Amino acid sequence: MKNAKRIVPLVMVLITFITLIVYLNVKFVVFRISTICTLLTLSGLLRKTGLDFNLYKKMRNKNNPLFLNGYFRKTYTRSFSELKGLYYCQIYILTQAGIFMLYGIVSIAAAKRWYLFEIFMIVLAWVPLPLTKTIQDNYDNVLTSHLKKSAQTKHRDYFILQRDKVDADVISISFLEFPKLIDTISSSYSQKGYILWNKYLLDDGTEILQYFNDNEQNLRINHIIKCDSYDSKRLIETMNSKVHSFLREYNGSRKKYKHLYLSLIVYTKYTPAIFEIVSHPISQDQYTHQLFAVLCAGKGEVYLPKPQGVYGLKEYDVMKHEMLETLSPFLSMERNPKPLV
Repeated sequence: MKNAKRIVPLVMVLITFITLIVYLNVKFVVFRISTICTLLTLSGLLRKTGLDFNLYKKMRNKNNPLFLNGYFRKTYTRSFSELKGLYYCQIYILTQAGIFMLYGIVSIAAAKRWYLFEIFMIVLAWVPLPLTKTIQDNYDNVLTSHLKKSAQTKHRDYFILQRDKVDADVISISFLEFPKLIDTISSSYSQKGYILWNKYLLDDGTEILQYFNDNEQNLRINHIIKCDSYDSKRLIETMNSKVHSFLREYNGSRKKYKHLYLSLIVYTKYTPAIFEIVSHPISQDQYTHQLFAVLCAGKGEVYLPKPQGVYGLKEYDVMKHEMLETLSPFLSMERNPKPLV
């Protein structure tokens, strides 16, 4: 009821405002010109951004070439871009749009038109969109150039172990051999539209299978790993390297995605040290979402570390549900968070 009392007045105000705008556009040619120029100006706020840009646009550290080149503002607000070029474009666009609308109102009130200014206004209305695109392309080129130069080095850690420690969700699972697990996962992934991208066999006997699902809006990369020995630092470095390789080879055309989903299931018979990976919370951000899981066949349990922060919680739940659905033939209904031992 309280929400209804707040919403109704806002809806009435919005309807009244739109009605007034439509009326003024129909009755006054000058206001129609002003409105069209304003809309053309505001279109400059719309721009396409690539996966790399979305990953780097808020990263204020030495791993970001945009930060190293001084493109970030010292102070920023949530309503505007943190990057100087886009911020100045936003201010320019909003100022120009405001002046155009003000011209329409003043012209009606004064019952007078300034034709020279209208011509000038029509020309300026087409400036914001290419201007914003040029600046965005410059940022994309800086990132692309950096990523090419860093092809053999780490330029971003996708999988990250946080310092804090938390209890993990522990789910009972029936004992199964790795080939049986792969058969089940492959069948489930195939039904969901995943494709096996590559298989890797490392020197220490570690096996990695990499699947992906490209649904135009989002890119999902899932990994299944079998390892009998465990080193957390080496495993994380290996996984980041595999993600980088995939993005370079598959996404060489810089296809644009809204979100990147990364899933990692580690299979082991029984390695106590493996529990280190699930005793740390998962780091999520607005655009990259992760899921870690350790399947310990020797203990008959699956361990799921919890996410940390305010971003990606909903996406994490979706990824967790998909993983549990894939493993459902082997899972017990008992799911209780408990300390790792």
